[in-house]
Amino acid sequence: MAQNLDAFIAKWAAVGAAERANKDMFLAELCGVLGVAPPNPAMGDAERDTYVFEREARLAHEGGETTIGRIDLYKQGCFILEAKQASGEGSSKLGKAKRGTPAWNILMKEAYGQALGYARSFDRPEPFIIVCDIGHCFDLYATFDGTSNYRPFPNAQASRIFLRDLAEHADTLRRVFEEPLDLDPSRHSMKVTREVAAHLAALAKKLEDDGNNQELVAQFLMRCLFTLFAEDVGLLPEGIFTKALKEQWLPHPAAFPGGVASLWRTMNEGGEVFGVVGKILRFNGGLFASPKALALDKKAWRSCSRRQSATGPTSSPPSSAPCLSVPSIQRSATPSARISPHALTSSAWSGRPSRSRCEPTGTWCKPTSAR
Repeated sequence: MAQNLDAFIAKWAAVGAAERANKDMFLAELCGVLGVAPPNPAMGDAERDTYVFEREARLAHEGGETTIGRIDLYKQGCFILEAKQASGEGSSKLGKAKRGTPAWNILMKEAYGQALGYARSFDRPEPFIIVCDIGHCFDLYATFDGTSNYRPFPNAQASRIFLRDLAEHADTLRRVFEEPLDLDPSRHSMKVTREVAAHLAALAKKLEDDGNNQELVAQFLMRCLFTLFAEDVGLLPEGIFTKALKEQWLPHPAAFPGGVASLWRTMNEGGEVFGVVGKILRFNGGLFASPKALALDKKAWRSCSRRQSATGPTSSPPSSAPCLSVPSIQRSATPSARISPHALTSSAWSGRPSRSRCEPTGTWCKPTSAR
């Protein structure tokens, strides 16, 4: 495929501006190098034209009037594609605009607006809009909530895929063509959350099977989780916990209970840790008042060290976090809860504790902006 892809890029990067003549061939060949099925022949029936060139879209206007627009390439449940072709540096044919100029930026935005109008003609807009400058780039916009509130995908800085970089992004485009919802970040977050829950349940069961009291296991896991969370949001020096896990405690599991207990004692009282630059803030609320740590073998350690940040460090504060009160922290008005220790036993853990296992504790406390 790599050779075909290189040939495809070389061929189309050299083609002059001729949108109407080039569009269908370019997109059909793109399907070939991506390894996805090409569009079907159009039948002139909206119910049957689910993956076609020039799919009709009925556009509503003021006064109840409607007109028929034509989508350059449409695939139901996947995307709406609008194609343009501008001219490159040194091109003898001007095309609709010269790439890299303000006029070209306007052309691409207008193409997006045109595709957005098509998307709004459907009861449920397709997950992706693709704006394509034939032989040059693809701009991706996505919506995963069933509305027409499209946003650059995956973000404003990375939403444009240049043809010369197609090899690097071929998998993303392939998924847009075939399984666009797999690119929904919320689905990834839920998957990671389920995986973390499964690891926690397995770890809790192993610790209980080793003869540890359920309450002790639950408190130990809460301390581990909250320490990971505190590191993620900057309440602890970067890497203080995860770096020690990887570099010290995984190679030498016997050092884990004493090392992490020392850290938790410092978190309970505030102060400094040898070898760590910066002062450790004091965390009250009682979570670290008894800093007992349980011995972990290498298999158990890997479960424990799964970072809570995999679901996104900017997510809402977890219900498992105890209330904090330190000089650099201010209180928000958002109520929170503290998990009952029984919510983290192997028999109770199911990904997210139920409300019946949570005890109100007042307010969530969050860091102020860094000074």
